[in-house]
Amino acid sequence: MKIPDKIMIGGVEFSIHKDLDEKSGPGFSGSANATQAVICLYNTHGRPESKTEQVFFHELLHMILDSLGHESGVSGPYDEVFIDSVSLLLHQAISQIIKAQ
Repeated sequence: MKIPDKIMIGGVEFSIHKDLDEKSGPGFSGSANATQAVICLYNTHGRPESKTEQVFFHELLHMILDSLGHESGVSGPYDEVFIDSVSLLLHQAISQIIKAQ
């Protein structure tokens, strides 16, 4: 699956920065910032493509929920386990749809 360079979320165009090496740490793979309208994917070199896609869906889901007024840790009725679970299943379903075409 090709991760786009830009994506619209709630009428806002988000830039997607890929292959960034400036963040490190165990388990740190991505970040998103609604104020700056950016999704960042870190340390993708040597990582399986499917893992990078999962990270993208994880950050995308954060921004979708944020655009609906459900900020994680503020008013969101969800936590990182919820985000991980839903984004993993969403990635799995969309990947299968793409492969079937």
